[in-house]
Amino acid sequence: MTKLTTELISAKEEVKRLGRNWQALLDSMPGMVLLVGRDRNIAYLNRSAEASFGDLRNKILDKKLQKILELEPEIFSDIAETVHNACQRDRRHEVSIGELVVECFLVPFSGYKGDGLILMLLRDISKAKKHENELLEFHSNIETILIEKISELRASEDNRRQLCQQLNRLKSQLGLLRGAENIIGNSRKMRQLRDVVYQVAGSDATILITGESGTGKELVANMIHENSTRVDQPMLKINCNSINDSILESDLFGHEKGSFTGAVSRKKGKFEIVDHGTIFLDEIGDISPKMQSSLLRVLQNGEIVRVGGNMPIRVDVRVIAATNVDLAKAVENKTFRLDLYYRLNIINVEIPPLRERKEDIIDLVSFFVKH
Repeated sequence: MTKLTTELISAKEEVKRLGRNWQALLDSMPGMVLLVGRDRNIAYLNRSAEASFGDLRNKILDKKLQKILELEPEIFSDIAETVHNACQRDRRHEVSIGELVVECFLVPFSGYKGDGLILMLLRDISKAKKHENELLEFHSNIETILIEKISELRASEDNRRQLCQQLNRLKSQLGLLRGAENIIGNSRKMRQLRDVVYQVAGSDATILITGESGTGKELVANMIHENSTRVDQPMLKINCNSINDSILESDLFGHEKGSFTGAVSRKKGKFEIVDHGTIFLDEIGDISPKMQSSLLRVLQNGEIVRVGGNMPIRVDVRVIAATNVDLAKAVENKTFRLDLYYRLNIINVEIPPLRERKEDIIDLVSFFVKH
């Protein structure tokens, strides 16, 4: 035996060995592998593919598998060009083959004889797709349920709001305002007073209560607060004519440490303490020009400056003021600022004296007799 013959036999054995190794490798793969020629003839399929489709060696692709090649009809047109561009595009596809849903890749290459071949790599993703569809359906159902619940909540909130409005209207008609039991009298003027309180209580506008001494201005202020949107916030009452002017400024706006003798620490004023609540300034007509200027700043800008301080502090406070002084005449006499008067008198609630509603005397006598 010549040396050439020996080398040829050795080469054939090596080729067979390599072929067996590649076949063993492909057979061990969990995915399905098929090798298809130009004539659509199946040259090879691994064990996984054979388990799914049967032994199709040397058989023409059936219609179910042909639809995979139809995903890339140009793949056989020019194998060399297709091989060159194979890595430059996404060749992943999903297709249903009977009951299977597979993820497939088509890989063109030239065989050792120069013939054009297509390597079909298939992976069964039926369970994954089933789970994915179940998740999508679950999320869709959850979203539908949430939308329905949100709609129900909105409808419930609308109903609650309508019921509250109806209840408030009924309270107004029946005179059942909170705190109304403290306002004694059923005369026409007192009923009108309760109606006015009901109309203005819900707003945040500044209110000026006017009336003679002893007519119940503080009671009306209480009723306005109790029926306002700030009822769950504090209400502070300040009698402006019972406090020294310098002390009043510190009491209302606070002071910084060392701003005056005795100011040993920083102190918050009433406006800061009652932030988001209501402050009732009784006898507002008796405050000094300096205090009028400071109060105007609060009403205009919603800001205070502590005594001895420079930085403005934002506050959100509803102001209810009361006076037995004729502020219009005080403006004419230049003892009260016109701009402050306009800021205070946005809504005026006037309390009639008892001599103008004598029919309430019987109610008042009954009230005092019970006590």
